[in-house]
Amino acid sequence: MIRKLLFFSLLIINCLGSNNKSYAYKISGTLKNTSCYYPRIYLEVIKNIDGFYSSNYQNFIAYAPIDKDGHFTLAGVEMPGQTLFYRLYLCIDSGSRSSIVTGSERNYFNLLVDNKSDLNIYCDDFCQPYFQISIINSVANNNVISLQNLLNTYDSLNDHHNSDSRKQFIRSNKYDALKHFADTTSSLLAGLWALQEMSTCIDTNFYKEEGFILSFVDKFHKKGDSSIYSNQLKEKFYQKKTLSNRSQPKTDSGYLIITLILLILSISLNIVLALKIKKEPTPTNELFRQLESAPDEKSDHEQNIKTLIEKLTIKEREILKMVDEGLSNKEIADRLNVEVSTIKTHISNIYQKTEIKSRREVAGIAKYL
Repeated sequence: MIRKLLFFSLLIINCLGSNNKSYAYKISGTLKNTSCYYPRIYLEVIKNIDGFYSSNYQNFIAYAPIDKDGHFTLAGVEMPGQTLFYRLYLCIDSGSRSSIVTGSERNYFNLLVDNKSDLNIYCDDFCQPYFQISIINSVANNNVISLQNLLNTYDSLNDHHNSDSRKQFIRSNKYDALKHFADTTSSLLAGLWALQEMSTCIDTNFYKEEGFILSFVDKFHKKGDSSIYSNQLKEKFYQKKTLSNRSQPKTDSGYLIITLILLILSISLNIVLALKIKKEPTPTNELFRQLESAPDEKSDHEQNIKTLIEKLTIKEREILKMVDEGLSNKEIADRLNVEVSTIKTHISNIYQKTEIKSRREVAGIAKYL
């Protein structure tokens, strides 16, 4: 009798231990106005620090329907134990499972999720440019949302009409804002995303941040957190630094001697040419003919755009003109007497064929129609 009791006791303890090892998560919420997308939300794990803006079908985890009121629930036991970034996104139709759109019309948002996550999400208008979301009872994800709002602010300032000096000014300010965020955020993973964004702003600044980068990565190790992202960031930093060092000129004596010799040769050559010009006062026009026949940078740019436009169908060109006129997707759909989802599909195809990312860039293409 005692043996039987011991057997069943061990069996119960083993079952309880197995249940403790099982992972579970729940992500629910309400996304208002998803009419511009198919009513289904997808969940994808971001395994690489460079994967914040690219989708991989192999990283797909689950999906759930979105009802007419915008409610959805994602739940399961597929999560690993480590906290990772996950992407929740919608598509324009049921067939484009891994279609990610960046810019003002982005169709996704990133969250931190682990096997204990029980998140509740709310978005007032998912079809609105640079939409915002809110999350209840998740300090780490509130930091992630703050970073996304910061990125939205600087993305909205980008315009292909900006001068080079203004673009440089925006990149520099964005870099400083991201560094301040990484230095002050209470979420190490949110700060790590900010560091990743810094590396895309100004490379020459990023590779000089050795002390800041390594001290940030060290915070993960002090907490006993073996985040894959921190190791990837450290590796990426050293790769950028190595490439930068290779591109820097050497300052040893041999390099200085070679530079001096080249300088003397250049001066001598200029003197010889000057004497030759004096002896031959009538210059040849061959150089001018070559300059006139060579296509300039602007012509190459126009030809590249016209080549991209040739990829568009007649219907896509018509829709591109309407977008350039400032019409919304619904207004275009009403004018052509089709569904909004159809217009969304056409615009997505236009973006892919012309290599533009948002409506802000349409004017630069449409003027060549």
